[in-house]
Amino acid sequence: MVARDDLRRQARAMMLSGAWATASMADVAAAAGVSRQTLYNEYGSREGLATAVAIETAVRFRDGTLAAASREADPTHAIAAAMRWALREARHDPIVVAALTDDATGLLPYITTRSGSVLPPISADLADLIDRPGAPWACEVALRLTVSHLLSASMSDDEFVDAVSGLLRPLFLGTP
Repeated sequence: MVARDDLRRQARAMMLSGAWATASMADVAAAAGVSRQTLYNEYGSREGLATAVAIETAVRFRDGTLAAASREADPTHAIAAAMRWALREARHDPIVVAALTDDATGLLPYITTRSGSVLPPISADLADLIDRPGAPWACEVALRLTVSHLLSASMSDDEFVDAVSGLLRPLFLGTP
């Protein structure tokens, strides 16, 4: 388990420093103080290691969004609280900032085109917390729109959250 943690930490550090794009798996293994074979035994491939770093970050985001949402009884307010937390944290988390702004990290696909192991668990857990008809769809939409907003904001974060909340509120009120 220590090797797995060390390898993830080294990969994360290389992503943040910009070295990930050119680092070999032997470089990552050496930096973690393990053999290249250990790296491959633990993660299978470069993509497997990058996915592990992305999932580790996503777990922290899942926990934070759930904590923020759990403080709200109203489902729309819960989703809004989760979105606000995620936006604030994403702007300060170095891995997320790097993923959004630096192709060299190789992480952007994990929040866009290869997001299957990262985003759906967050929206599913949030929907389970809200536990209302329409929650799975609403949480998925809110999460996808939040990622889009992070990539290319057309308004302030507060305006964005208010706009999405306004779109979702009728779903929970049962009105068109």
